[in-house]
Amino acid sequence: MSREKITNEQRELILKYIGMGWDKERIAKAVGVSRMQVAAVYAHRTMKTYEKAEGLRSANRVRYKAKTLLPLPPLETPRGQTAVLIGEETESGREVYWDPSPVSGMPNPHLMIIGESGYGKSYLAQCVIAELARRNIPSVVFDYGQGFASDTVPPEFTEFAMPVEISASERGISLNPLTIYDADIRGPVNVAVRVSDTFSRIYNIGIQQHSLLRDTILTAFEDRGIYEEDKSTWTNNPPSLSDVMLVLERISKDKGYTERTTATKLKSHISTFFIFNTFRETGERVSWQSLAERKNSVCVIQLKGLEGKTGKVVTEFLLWDLYNHLISSGPQPLHLFCVLDEAHNLSFEKDSPVEKLVREGRKFGMGLILASQQPEDFSVTAYSNTSSKLVFQIFDDRGRISKQLARKCMNFPNPEPISKIISKLPRGQAFFLTRNTGYIVTVLDFGERKKRWLDENGR
Repeated sequence: MSREKITNEQRELILKYIGMGWDKERIAKAVGVSRMQVAAVYAHRTMKTYEKAEGLRSANRVRYKAKTLLPLPPLETPRGQTAVLIGEETESGREVYWDPSPVSGMPNPHLMIIGESGYGKSYLAQCVIAELARRNIPSVVFDYGQGFASDTVPPEFTEFAMPVEISASERGISLNPLTIYDADIRGPVNVAVRVSDTFSRIYNIGIQQHSLLRDTILTAFEDRGIYEEDKSTWTNNPPSLSDVMLVLERISKDKGYTERTTATKLKSHISTFFIFNTFRETGERVSWQSLAERKNSVCVIQLKGLEGKTGKVVTEFLLWDLYNHLISSGPQPLHLFCVLDEAHNLSFEKDSPVEKLVREGRKFGMGLILASQQPEDFSVTAYSNTSSKLVFQIFDDRGRISKQLARKCMNFPNPEPISKIISKLPRGQAFFLTRNTGYIVTVLDFGERKKRWLDENGR
């Protein structure tokens, strides 16, 4: 390492990498300086002495050129217990891994997958889930298009991931969305707000209908003898969503009720959801605790067959249940993944369960795998809180994806090359961004993975 005085250009690079969260050793190797020189820059940055000591002004600082970063070789991803092989770097043939563990330096364990239909998005998700299962990390998959159905997945996925299917449309789910959770400090009020907000997001009901639905839910609780001001009543059996509809019908038929017309419109708006009767006592039970304890299992919740908005509401209520399970369990190491395919079926609005899981899942030991065909399906929060992104071929005419990738990519800091790459990727190849490094990767297929897995087992 050179111990000569560092240049302004090197200083700018060091400051950039410090801002990206790199450690001093990694920065020193990348820039070609000593670790002590990096530490000195770090100290000056902390004390904000550059402007005073050297007279640097923002307008006069040396700007690094894009080519300064391009020649840097991709850095090896640590192969820890949770490291998942994605594939091989297209040019060099080197193996490329994704390690969601905090030990690898990742700020969060989430993975975003984007790409047009038919280029390998679902296949890659299946590979990753199977690899995680091999590492005793279970996953729950919300499947809208039957991409994870037993008769469509590769046989290797079934053999090694051992998925369990739950058909929400055919057999229903044994879950009551009106359950009062431990985190509901205002009891039935929290439930009423949560449920009415969910229906409002999905069905776009008006303000008056939203308010009436909230009050109707509270009335249903009172009919069961459950009151906000009396915590001893919170342990009583909660009402069901069917009970809420009965109260709504009662209101709509009451000629003396001032909001009778609003109740009639509200009932009409959300009636489709109740036709399916998805949440019922005789349905299949989804136990997050059992899933985690089963270790190497994958639970696939099949949503096909549910009308579009009904599927969205079902997903939100299940995610609320998962979120509250995580809260009640407290902070844990990474132990569970939630896979949400077809993100256009989800709401990323503020205070939605998806938004909360994206922001808070990490501290409770849960990672998210989000997949969709269009970048517009994701929110700014989803983009900024998914440390790793895998992009298959997609037309990026507005540069939204390439700009997002370039902001965090040390070896592709200019969005234009990325945009050209992702628009011409052949099937089975993807641009993979992880730990601030971009790779063009050929995804390893199940045939090759099976050979490796059998070798690991000595077979």
